[in-house]
This record gives sequence, C-alpha cells and structure tokens, in this order.
Amino acid sequence: MTADQRLRAELTDDRYALPGWPDPVGRISTGVRRRKQRRRVNAAAAGLAVLVLAGLGIPSLRGGATPDTTAGSAVPWADVPAPEPSLARRSVRPDARDCAAADLGKAWSESNGPGHTVVLLPTRIDSRCTLRGSAGIVATDIRTGERGPVSTTQSWVDGASTGAAGYDGVSQVPATIDPGEPARLDVVTTADCAGPPADTHRYRDVAVVVQGREIPVPAVLLSTACPVQVGIWRVLPPLLNLPWVTATIVAPQQVRRGETLRYEVTLTGKLANLKPCPTYRQRLGTTGETLRLNCAAFPEKPGKTVRLAMELDVPADAAPGDTRLTWMLVAGDGHVVIADLSTGGVAVEITG
Repeated sequence: MTADQRLRAELTDDRYALPGWPDPVGRISTGVRRRKQRRRVNAAAAGLAVLVLAGLGIPSLRGGATPDTTAGSAVPWADVPAPEPSLARRSVRPDARDCAAADLGKAWSESNGPGHTVVLLPTRIDSRCTLRGSAGIVATDIRTGERGPVSTTQSWVDGASTGAAGYDGVSQVPATIDPGEPARLDVVTTADCAGPPADTHRYRDVAVVVQGREIPVPAVLLSTACPVQVGIWRVLPPLLNLPWVTATIVAPQQVRRGETLRYEVTLTGKLANLKPCPTYRQRLGTTGETLRLNCAAFPEKPGKTVRLAMELDVPADAAPGDTRLTWMLVAGDGHVVIADLSTGGVAVEITG
C-alpha cells in the first residue's frame, strides 16, 4: 500500500470516527497518536521479553554466544593464522606443436610488484600448441620519440632462474597452452646494474616480438637505466577445483583506508566433507592474508549452506580507487574453491 492509499484509508476508516473530531485533520491526528501509543506498548513488550529470556539463562548474541548457523546466522570470524597451503595443480602437459605467429591473440599484462610486469599472451585457435623460448621488445623512447628494439638480457637458462624474472617453482616450461589459456612472459626493469651510471630510459607503446610478429602490450610503461630482463614463455598450471562446494561473496561497495572490511562468504555444497579444517586466502587488491576457518563455530551437522563472517584490515596507505576482493578456500588435499570464479571476485572501492 502506498502512502497515498494509506492516507485515504485512514480518512475513511470508521474505527477512527471518534466523537468530538468533526474534521478529517482531527481524525488523522487521533490516528497518529494511537499508532504512537501502540509502538510504545510494543517496545515495552519487547524489552520485557528480553528480560524474561535473560532470566531464563538464554544467551544473547551480542554477549558473544556462538551463532546458530542452522538458523541462518553467520559463523563469526576468528583471527587464526595458517601457513601457506600446498595447492593442487594440473599435471605437466607434454609438448605440442609449436605455436605459429598467426596462432597468437591479443596480449595484456599484470603487475607482479615494482618493476615486474607479466605479459600474458593467449592463442586464438581451437587446438593446443607450445610457445618456446623468449621474446624481444620494441618500444618508443619517450624522450626522443624514436621507436625501435629495446636492449634486453635473458633471465632464464634451461628453466633455472638467473634473475628476478626467473622460475617460480610452479610454472611449467615450455608453455604448452590450451585455447584461450595465456602463456606468460616476465619483464623486469631495474636501475641497478654493473658499470658507470647510465641514463634512465622510459618507453611507451611497448610490444613483444614473437616469431617476427610485433604484438602490442597495452598500458605498459618501462623505465630503466639497465637492459630489460626478459624471461622465457611459461604457463602457470591452473588450480584444481573442489567440485562439490561453491562460494559467493557479499561485501560493501566501499571501504575506507585504515578501516576493517567486513563481509560475508557463503559456502554451498557437501560441507560435512570439509575435513580437516580448511584454510583460506582473502585479498583486497595487494593486501591479503592466509587464515584458517573458524571451524570450532561450525554446526556439528552443517546443512548445504553456511555463511561465514569475514574481516580484512585495509592499510592506511592503500591506494584509493576501484579494486577487487577475492577469496579462496583450500581443502586438505590442495583442491580449491574460488569465490565468484566467473567474475574474479567482487568489486570494492577503497576511499579516503
């Protein structure tokens, strides 16, 4: 019922046609006073109920009792640090035919820390192929406007690390990739190299050169006084998912720097099989931690759905702007449940 309909009902309701109020305004005023009186009575009754429950020894949720998860309340968050778990990944693939230049799609990049860019390059074909070796770099020198090859050094030798862009103990080489799966190339810049100090060069319009083809890498700027370190193509084998549990995140759209982000994760599936107690990783942008679930607060016989209260402190110096909140459960065998997998987590804006 709309406000207009409610007002019309009040004006025509004979229950409020009291003697001594011949005009509609008076009738409305009487109705308002009656509703206020009913609210006061209801509030007093609610307070009395709380006192009665307290006298019966029934605990209050505000007083710290374990929430009843079977009734839909969330399992409270607990600060239980845990070591980094071992993650189950796809096994090593055998080499396939070499990827041709025409097989390669559009590249993009992600940051792996200061001066460390990872170029991601998928194929645009419907079959598996292997991308071997390294790549050259072509870019435009911002200072001179000249475009040409950038001086590089190799940071991999036979799959062993010789520099900051080296083997990470997880990636597989050469990069045998399925359709749409990206091969990865580490590009590292530094101003710390042997010999006399050199001028710092800054580059834009960066492209990788693969089998004679220049493939642009958007939004990458290189700044270095030394040759750019370039790795070899590698593939990060995907994690193995736990098939019988899913996870979703419900979080506020914004959080201020220096405050605590409070949100919830809902697990759905065969929750009774989550033994031993799993760990989880939560991350907001570059801030994250690995903790253990508050299994002590789980119901003895969990149903198909359990809500988990989560907390993550946002550093006071966190970069403001849009970022993503991600959450991943790791079972005892290393299989994972990634919340909101199809969207890569949920969007949260850091303000302040």
